[in-house]
Amino acid sequence: SIKVNVKETREGVLDISVEDSGIGIKEEDYRFLFQEFGKIYNPETSLLNPQGVGLGLWICKQICHQIGDGIRVDSRYGEGTSFVFTVHDRKESSSERVSRLLGSIPPGSYAKGSFIDGSIVSIDF
Repeated sequence: SIKVNVKETREGVLDISVEDSGIGIKEEDYRFLFQEFGKIYNPETSLLNPQGVGLGLWICKQICHQIGDGIRVDSRYGEGTSFVFTVHDRKESSSERVSRLLGSIPPGSYAKGSFIDGSIVSIDF
């Protein structure tokens, strides 16, 4: 499963985490993450994304540095992975953005969203 959490940490700043319950990432493989063409090679994961070339997280890193404070990872091998990044928004208040985000879940989709104490959004896919 995949879970997205959005939390307002201060006005105009959102912390967004994307968590999965997949196989996780071994600590020794962290060095490949966020690197251009930084694909992790191991027999256990070779079938998960055989067409990937290792650019996805590198592109995410570039975007996250443009819109906030970068991106970080926390993973437990065999349990899942969490990526966290920030978004700075001076044009729209964080609470307005959080409300808009919850409203963007398409009716009839598999995603479920909840609004927690005015500043946190949790979306489960």
